Amino acid sequence: MQDQIKALRGSGKKFKLKRPNRTMICEWVRQAWDELPAETIANGFRKSSLLPSDASVAAADLVADLEKLSLLEGRPVHEGQDFGANIILEEAVV
Repeated sequence: MQDQIKALRGSGKKFKLKRPNRTMICEWVRQAWDELPAETIANGFRKSSLLPSDASVAAADLVADLEKLSLLEGRPVHEGQDFGANIILEEAVV
């Protein structure tokens, strides 16, 4: 936006604020995440308590091992199914 304002400054034209499209917003978010150090992101998750607990990680590892050994019957997942993060977390905690 600042570049648009600078470009119009000398032209005599009026600046008209335009609503960004979704692609542009996604690009802004991607750039912002790319500019953040990994340590900052990890600290944010740690502070918000969104990191999985040791029990959740252990349970997920156990499930993966059982699946590799064909000792666990999984539910089929259909292509169109969408899972919320809370459902995944609930299932990971045993």
